[in-house]
Amino acid sequence: MRRTPTLPDQTPTVDPIAEYLRAIVRDEIRAALADLRREPADGELVSAARLCEILDLCLPTVRKHTASGLLPSVRVGDSVRYDVAEVREALRRRRDELAGAPRRARRG
Repeated sequence: MRRTPTLPDQTPTVDPIAEYLRAIVRDEIRAALADLRREPADGELVSAARLCEILDLCLPTVRKHTASGLLPSVRVGDSVRYDVAEVREALRRRRDELAGAPRRARRG
């Protein structure tokens, strides 16, 4: 919030309308960010784009792992949706499988 410089015997001047608008914008931004950070409810299906945000993956990676069967998905009409809890469980199982398997030699 910008305030005009004041001398000790002056009170700061703040435009009440500007302050009111700042408060509204601040509250709306907080609400929008909270909604973006919200974890989906159990059983709630999300799009590939939303799954990318949740897991911090890029869309081609999600599509590739969906096509390979690594990520469980549900077709709803022409759309593909994901249950985040099922996807996390599938990734956990895969991680555990890889942890017990011997490492492959690197190509190179």
